[in-house]
Amino acid sequence: MADPRLRAKVLWDGVLATTTLIRGFEVRTDKPKGLWGTNTAPAPGELFIGGLGAAVLTTYAQRLRLRKLDVGDLALDVTAPLTVVADDERIESILFKLKVWLPPGVDAATYEQLAEGLLAAVPLLQAISPPTELAVEIRPAT
Repeated sequence: MADPRLRAKVLWDGVLATTTLIRGFEVRTDKPKGLWGTNTAPAPGELFIGGLGAAVLTTYAQRLRLRKLDVGDLALDVTAPLTVVADDERIESILFKLKVWLPPGVDAATYEQLAEGLLAAVPLLQAISPPTELAVEIRPAT
């Protein structure tokens, strides 16, 4: 059985850049120049909301696959207003916009129903405090 703990090792690369080692993968971060970084990689906050978005999207895809429904095309836009005062950065809220393009001949109601309660089903979202919101857009594939 796999170890249920999430683990990462973060190495300092200078200025505000880091390299994070996760299960043999390397993930680099850096801050934008406007926030005292050198802009050589995504900022940690960008990877954070991207990771949360990936968790939401894969949870939705898993719900579809467990019911043997065609996943079709999915996209998720994640927006998180960032407040910066001096050296203090805060994420005030997180908005997830799920876009689903339905395969031809598929009932949209089932896909909408599977989006209900989606954020509550994502374990990573239980560990954060900013308010989260989900907007769902389901349309036929073109």
